[in-house]
Amino acid sequence: MTIPVSSFSSRLIRRWYGFVALVLSHAGIATRYRRGKAWIDRACGAAIVALGVRQLVR
Repeated sequence: MTIPVSSFSSRLIRRWYGFVALVLSHAGIATRYRRGKAWIDRACGAAIVALGVRQLVR
């Protein structure tokens, strides 16, 4: 049985976001996330800038 890629991707994305919503709905985890959110945002921003610089250098 062959599953079309778009169907597989759609299922995977729905499961991922459902998992994230379920995890972040727990008070303890949500509190820890909010405390570290600024650093998580900085790290993700740095990664995006690094990828942009890498593209410029190529």
